[in-house]
Amino acid sequence: MQTLAPYLTGSGRGPWVSGVNRYQQVRPVHERQRYSTLIPIETIAMNCDRTRTTLDTAADWVVPPIRLGPVDAARPETVSLVERKLTALGVTTRPLVVDAADYHRYLDRARYQERWPEYFPTNLPEKSLEHYLAIQLLQPVRHDRFLDIAAGNSPLAEIVEGLVGCEAYAQDLIFSPGVHGRYVGGDACALPFEAGSISKAALTCSFEHFEGDADIRLFTELSRVLCGGGKVVVVPLYLNSYHAIQVDPRAYSEPLRVDSSCVVHLAPGWGNRHGRFYSPESLLERITLRFSTCFHFQLYRVVNTESLSPEIYVRWALLAERL
Repeated sequence: MQTLAPYLTGSGRGPWVSGVNRYQQVRPVHERQRYSTLIPIETIAMNCDRTRTTLDTAADWVVPPIRLGPVDAARPETVSLVERKLTALGVTTRPLVVDAADYHRYLDRARYQERWPEYFPTNLPEKSLEHYLAIQLLQPVRHDRFLDIAAGNSPLAEIVEGLVGCEAYAQDLIFSPGVHGRYVGGDACALPFEAGSISKAALTCSFEHFEGDADIRLFTELSRVLCGGGKVVVVPLYLNSYHAIQVDPRAYSEPLRVDSSCVVHLAPGWGNRHGRFYSPESLLERITLRFSTCFHFQLYRVVNTESLSPEIYVRWALLAERL
């Protein structure tokens, strides 16, 4: 584990790295969005694995592998390369074809714009598709107990409850600790539910934000709370040809733990402090092989999204069934 120092020029939070080019121009990341920010590279420093908690000299700090601009994992070339790597590792993927007509029927039933007009109005095709795919893969029914993990302001729990009539919860750190009606506060890695009491769970555009070893600890907790045959879906599952952590250097003020041997992508303006993009190798190491005695995993490649919107970026989904 390494620590990414805060983006605070002259803050005195630690010795800044010298001997590198002070400013780097951030490359364009999207044909409709260009970053012109100049990033002072010396304010980005990494603490290698250390047993002590304090850093005394500049020699304790090293520059990690850094790339300027976000991870470009949705490109067809990247998706194809990831799929070839997965095949070489013996991982079978299945195509998940989006039925455009069925998706639009789902939109009519969910009524996002009528019920939640402020929910990602500029990115609703992506967000609603994530929900649709989660429901398609989980197939919740009335007797299920559904949990939307790291839900934020997502209406997925309410939508699932309305569609199938099951008991549904939304969990997030932003809610008060404990269970309060539909809302569950506290750490997702220490859920206030009895063992085997959840039958369906979803993480929609949230799993990538579990920092440090929290992704591993979450699946440990899911192995406890999911009943036998219970399922959890991760959509999107962010996969890349190499293991990467995407950060917005201005989105955090406290040191940020990042994975060892990752490439750090600086994405000014992204607005999030941490986003993990697994390589095929790191996905196996951290999740699927580690928990192979607890879960059966199936990886899906999402196809046909271009028929819905060019703004959609979901490419992969992971379904895990409790053994």
